[in-house]
Amino acid sequence: MTEPNQAALDDPAVARITLAGREWPVPMLAPKQNAVVVPTILRVVPHVLSAGDGKGKFDLERFAQVMDEAAYRDLVTIAWLALTRAHPALTRDEFENMPVGTMELVLAVLIIAQQTGVIRPGKPGDPRPGEAPAGSSQTGTP
Repeated sequence: MTEPNQAALDDPAVARITLAGREWPVPMLAPKQNAVVVPTILRVVPHVLSAGDGKGKFDLERFAQVMDEAAYRDLVTIAWLALTRAHPALTRDEFENMPVGTMELVLAVLIIAQQTGVIRPGKPGDPRPGEAPAGSSQTGTP
């Protein structure tokens, strides 16, 4: 079984995603990977983001409408290809047999989209993709 690349994890400049409950490094992709990943991101991420409620949460009914088998396979392709940059021995078959939750996969793809430059990263203090913004500690009542 392929293990996360520790040398890449030790580099604070390398993006990270969480899949199968483990942190995986995702260095900048090579043009060979971007040639597949970027068009796939451009095809699937707008659909995934359209399921958002504008407050950092997904509307499950809208999410179910956009997540057909083709969209899910696109998410798998993006995540797997991004991981192969630091883990060249990771096969598609091995990746497809990892216990990865759907929302874990969606969040990973949003981070990969930021890392490729397709989605602009947030400012420091902004919530991570898929996280709700922090609420105010003020309740508005005395």
